[in-house]
Amino acid sequence: MDDTDPRALRRTLGQFATGVTVITAMDPQDGTVVGMTANSFSSVSLDPPLILWSIVREAKSLPVFMRATHFAVNVLSKEQLDQSNRFARPGADKFEDIEWSSGLGGAPVLPGTAAVFECARHVEHDGGDHLIMIGRVERFARYDREGLVFARGRYGVTAEHPLVDEQATAATPPGERHPYDDFLIPLLHRAYSTLFEAFSTHLDREGITGPEMRVLAYLSLRSGADREQISRGSYLGSQTTDEAIDRLAGQGLVAPGGDGGLRLTEAGASRFKTLIEHAERFEIEGLTEVDAVDVATLKRLLRRLTS
Repeated sequence: MDDTDPRALRRTLGQFATGVTVITAMDPQDGTVVGMTANSFSSVSLDPPLILWSIVREAKSLPVFMRATHFAVNVLSKEQLDQSNRFARPGADKFEDIEWSSGLGGAPVLPGTAAVFECARHVEHDGGDHLIMIGRVERFARYDREGLVFARGRYGVTAEHPLVDEQATAATPPGERHPYDDFLIPLLHRAYSTLFEAFSTHLDREGITGPEMRVLAYLSLRSGADREQISRGSYLGSQTTDEAIDRLAGQGLVAPGGDGGLRLTEAGASRFKTLIEHAERFEIEGLTEVDAVDVATLKRLLRRLTS
């Protein structure tokens, strides 16, 4: 380790995951409001209630924070990545076209946060190229929202550790779970079967079977593919593939292409577009009880497994 390299030190510090806050204040002289993104926020004491954060000495907003009687710590929620980026940029009016309310000492309080701490300036300490600002909490609020996280130079979200779920599963009486419940392949198979059974009603309305939709999907990306390529790419047996293609051809949705391959007809492309619209609605309506972040994480994992 090179302890003289500030970039290496910054990367190493980035291994420590933090929340993301926007610190705000109002200048008592002219009413100017300022705000900046900070992940240096930390608790100090419960009695008295003290918190701290640090600001680089070269920050243009430092004089306002030093004149202000109060500042607000807006703990950003996972939906507020844009707010974090907005207040991390230098210059410009960071409060233009966004909602906020005036808190203690006029410090702006942002809506949609995970928590807010409104603090009176308590004391400042030297922190090298930063100034450590300690505030006394005079008012705070907590909301039922997950916080935004920053680690290793990237934004993230909190998620329950998988071992916690395993411990909960292990506590379930043996008779209430299948011996293979914890294996990935049967879990994926049961998830697919459950979701596809629910989605099949949408296919029925369009007069399309599951294998036929997979053939349409494959040809929408690889026009001109032959039957063998479609079979492999759609993960269908050759007989199932042939039956699906013949039925689609009979409906005028698939036609011969060049070099002995197949292509979607105009009607086939239109039908597939309708099916995709059904699939999008199904995900929105059928997964309302599943957190959107969990859905995105699952998709990302599945893409990695199948790449």
